[in-house]
Amino acid sequence: AFLSLARAWSLRVVAERRTHMGGWDEDKNLRLPPFFVPPRVPIALSKQNAFCVRIPKRTCSRAVKEVSSFERDAMASADEETREAFGPPPKHVRRVKPIPEDTESVLLFVGMRGDEEKGYARRVLEVTKTSKEDLLECFVSNRQVLSKKELERANEWWPSVLLTTGKGELNSNEANMDEEERKKATERARTLLAKAEGKDGERYCEIVNPKTNDVVACARNGEGECERGGVMRYLPTRHCAMMAIEKVAKLDLELFPDAYDSKGYSNNTNASSETTAAAAEEEDEEDLNSPEAKKRRKSVAAKVMAESIGIPDKPYLCTGYDIYMTHEPCLMCAMALTHSRIKRIFYVNKDKNGKGALSSKTRKRLHGVRTLNHHFAVWSFDDDDRPVLDD
Repeated sequence: AFLSLARAWSLRVVAERRTHMGGWDEDKNLRLPPFFVPPRVPIALSKQNAFCVRIPKRTCSRAVKEVSSFERDAMASADEETREAFGPPPKHVRRVKPIPEDTESVLLFVGMRGDEEKGYARRVLEVTKTSKEDLLECFVSNRQVLSKKELERANEWWPSVLLTTGKGELNSNEANMDEEERKKATERARTLLAKAEGKDGERYCEIVNPKTNDVVACARNGEGECERGGVMRYLPTRHCAMMAIEKVAKLDLELFPDAYDSKGYSNNTNASSETTAAAAEEEDEEDLNSPEAKKRRKSVAAKVMAESIGIPDKPYLCTGYDIYMTHEPCLMCAMALTHSRIKRIFYVNKDKNGKGALSSKTRKRLHGVRTLNHHFAVWSFDDDDRPVLDD
């Protein structure tokens, strides 16, 4: 009776969780093409208070040159505390704004509101021979602009610059997807939901080769777990993404085994510990940068994968592959996908509990951590991830 009650309670929790996280409502989640999920939390573009001074146009060039030189020298070896005390101008804000009704004068940017006593602002006033009484209020954009449309809007307040951004930002190549590719992604997501609906699991994923549109591996949460004594044994690491990556690794070893290296040692994972230890000991004595050592580190599997996906360098596991998921991955799964070098992540349902690793609006997103050695692009079919920024 206790086991029956426990099982009923478990099914109820799963049902409630499905309802809370969006369930499998295809009409709700897939009526639009995927949205790009930027690595940084999106902030709506708005104007922010700042100060400027009015100076003769003929002295503008000299003033900008002196102030810029002073800023470079001050920021050359400055730490975070020194930078905060200096108060440099935002990089996306231009130094000078013309005055349409006065062709003999221009406005020179001084600093943001509250920075009047900081080093940069004081230097501007000193170079232009002005004082705090001469400061004029102005407005600048609150952040870097990410599109031409945003640039037009920001220029209405103060001239701005459309800076080039890093990989995965809104105006980068990773954020662009043509109409045909968007349709293919949407159709793939619909197929994913259809397959998930027929399986006894609430989360399901597929790793896809975008070059051939073939499914390389698929998995669902808890796959491989067994029922013992009437109780299902759930393992915390048996998430669908983790298991799909594991399948890709096993498939790589099965299809393209590098049976023996140049020394005659087997790369079989079932090799005896004595043989493995002896090989490791002998390799330690050899120069790791020698041609033979480099040759052994390149497997047949890597060469075949490089030819199939058109990447000249040695690929690693999921290099060049996409993953389609019914739900946004957790931090553990997202980090595993980073290590496996996945190219793009598509998910249908955003994690409404705030535990997702890719779409949080209150904390850092995993693909926005610059110190990681790999960054993937993220796309979402969930309407809650609709961009709040101007396109």
